[in-house]
Amino acid sequence: MIVSEKGLWKKVLPVYGQSAGWVLGVSALVSYGFVERGWKWLAIPTTPFTLVGTGLSILLVFRNNESYARYWEARTLWGQVLANCRSFARLALTLTRSNASKSGPRDDAISPELEHTRRDLVLRTIAFLHSLPPTLRGDSAAEADFDSLAKFLPPERVADAWRRDFLHPQHVPILDEHLSALTLSFGSCEKIARTPIPPAYGLLARGIVWVFMTLLPFGFVSELGWKTVFLAPLVAFLFGALQRFGEEVEHPFELKHDGLPLDSLSSALEIELRQRLGEPEHELPEPVEARDGVVF
Repeated sequence: MIVSEKGLWKKVLPVYGQSAGWVLGVSALVSYGFVERGWKWLAIPTTPFTLVGTGLSILLVFRNNESYARYWEARTLWGQVLANCRSFARLALTLTRSNASKSGPRDDAISPELEHTRRDLVLRTIAFLHSLPPTLRGDSAAEADFDSLAKFLPPERVADAWRRDFLHPQHVPILDEHLSALTLSFGSCEKIARTPIPPAYGLLARGIVWVFMTLLPFGFVSELGWKTVFLAPLVAFLFGALQRFGEEVEHPFELKHDGLPLDSLSSALEIELRQRLGEPEHELPEPVEARDGVVF
């Protein structure tokens, strides 16, 4: 995700400026032929551009609205994942205690075994969180760095905490409810990652935009002459950028400039949870910093 306007044009132009470069070349050729060589047959009426441009604008705005709705839904769902991870870790630290099922005064003593169990539950939460971005980005098992998660996957589980009487039977469903919510949120994220806007829709919009932009110089040249070289690329950039923007935000989980910063958000939560475990500052991971105004 782009977080700084510094050097923004260097990132935007290669992606969104391709259409303007193409139309600039076409405009130069058409203007030369019409003005210098007298090829009047190159000019075409402007009325079709007015009609097609209006319809094309509506099509692009509708598609961009659909794409951004997917982007915002993805960010909302990832927020739910973070919230559920945070809540599960909090409950794992507060609900577990020694002799949890026994009645009578609460035993607040924290034995080494209890501390170990609490730590294991939190570390498993961190492991689950870090396993999601590679999956949503479509990385294969060979590409994803799942080996780095081994340190977060000790053998303890919620069921083990219950069997060792560190967790009251009435509290097991509470933790299980948050685990189910995590699964549901991830499933919704996966729905967005695996179900793009129908490709035929994008292909149709892309084809119409490129034909429209290519013909622009032919409609402008009779009235503007050499000025077509300046105006046609500007209009083409507008339509081309709108069309490309819809394609870029359609896949919010991908590792690109306009994608959601999953690594940064996950790292920030990992640091927070490990601080709750009391780990010293020098053992905590470094937060994911922006590089050239972009954070992943």
